[in-house]
Amino acid sequence: MTQLPVRRSRLGCGIVLGVVGVIAVIVIVAAAGSSGAKSGALPAIGSDSTAKADVAVSGCSVTTEFGTSFSHATIKITNPTDQTQSYTATISVNDATGARISEINTVSNSLGAHQSVTLSGPEATGNVTGGTVKGPLTCSVASVNRFPS
Repeated sequence: MTQLPVRRSRLGCGIVLGVVGVIAVIVIVAAAGSSGAKSGALPAIGSDSTAKADVAVSGCSVTTEFGTSFSHATIKITNPTDQTQSYTATISVNDATGARISEINTVSNSLGAHQSVTLSGPEATGNVTGGTVKGPLTCSVASVNRFPS
C-alpha cells in the first residue's frame, strides 16, 4: 500500500514536466518567429511580376527521343538592377488548344548588375506530359523569382 502514493507522485511529475516542455517549445518558437521578422529576414519568395520583364523566351520546340518527348526553348535573362541577382523562371509550353503540355524550369545564379545570360539545351528543357502534341506551340513566361545574391 505504501507504493501507491509513489506511483501517483511519479505520474504527477511526468505530467508537470510534459506541460513545462510544451510551454517551453511554444515560447521558443514564438520568440524565433518574432525575431526573424524584425531582423530583416529574406523577402517572401513568389512570382515577381516586375521581374517577369527580365525574362524572354524564344525558339519553342518539342523533340522525341527514345519514346520520351521533351520541350526546348531559348531563354534570355537580363538583370536591369544595380546589384547582383539570382533568378528562377518557369516557362509554360502550350499546344495549339492552349493546354499546358510542359513547363521548363530554369535558374541563373548571381547574375551581375546589367548583365544578361542566354540559356538553352539542358538548362532550358522540360518533359512533355500526355501524348501527341497538337499543332504549333507557344511558350510564355509563367513566373519569375528574383532575389539579391
